[in-house]
Amino acid sequence: MYKVDGLHAVVKKYYPGVNDEQAALLMEFVLHGLASYSLISKKMFESKVEFKDLMGSMMDFGDKDFEFDEEA
Repeated sequence: MYKVDGLHAVVKKYYPGVNDEQAALLMEFVLHGLASYSLISKKMFESKVEFKDLMGSMMDFGDKDFEFDEEA
C-alpha cells in the first residue's frame, strides 16, 4: 500500500495522530472505498486483493511516441 502515490499522505492529512498499524488499516479502507465508487478496480484472489487504476491503465500508452496531425 505504501507504493500507491499519495495514499499515505491522505491518511496522515485527515488522521495525523494514527500509528503505522492504524494508518495501514485506513489506507486499505480508502482503497476499498475508491473501488466501491468504481474509481479503481478491485480483483479478489484466493490469498490477496489487487487494486488497479482504471483510467491509468486505459491511458497507458507505454513508451511509444505518438504523432498527431495538426491539420486533422
